[in-house]
Amino acid sequence: MSGGPTEDGYLRGFARSVGNRSVELALKVGPAGAVQMIEHAWRLIDHQNDDFDEIWCVADVDDYDIVAAAKRASELGVQLVVSNPCFELWLLLHFESCAAHLNRCKDAERLLKRHLPAYRKAALRFRDFEAGLVQACDRARRLEKAEASYPNPSTGMWQLVERIGGLT
Repeated sequence: MSGGPTEDGYLRGFARSVGNRSVELALKVGPAGAVQMIEHAWRLIDHQNDDFDEIWCVADVDDYDIVAAAKRASELGVQLVVSNPCFELWLLLHFESCAAHLNRCKDAERLLKRHLPAYRKAALRFRDFEAGLVQACDRARRLEKAEASYPNPSTGMWQLVERIGGLT
C-alpha cells in the first residue's frame, strides 16, 4: 500500500527489475489518513484468504499523522515505511546524500530536479533511479538516528527495497 502514484510507480518498477513475482502491490490513493490506509491494507489481505507473509504500507510525514499510524500498524502487524518529509527524499538519495533538514516536500523535489530536471510525480520511471539503488540504501541507513523516530530527513524505504529484492 502506498499513498500515491510516485511510490506505486517506483515499487512496481523495482519489483519488475528484480523479477520478484512473490510481491503483490496494491495502491490506495485518497484523502484518507495513514491509519485508514493501514487498516484498509490489513482488511484487504485478511479477506482474500491468500497466504501473505507480510503487509507493508508506505507513507510520508508531510501527508499523515505518523504517530497514530505507527501505533495502529504495530497493533495490526503491518510494516510501516515512513519518509520524512516525503518519498522524494528516497528518490534524491539515489543521487546524493542529504542530511540537512527539509522543511517541505518541495525542498526535496527541488534537490531531486538538479539530477532529473524533468521529474514529475505522476510520470516516475524506475530506470532513472536503478543505478543508484545500492547507494540510496546505504545513505538511508546512515540517516537513521536511535534517539528519534522518523527524524527529518529520513526514510525507511531501504528496508522494503531489501525485502522485495531478497537482500535480507
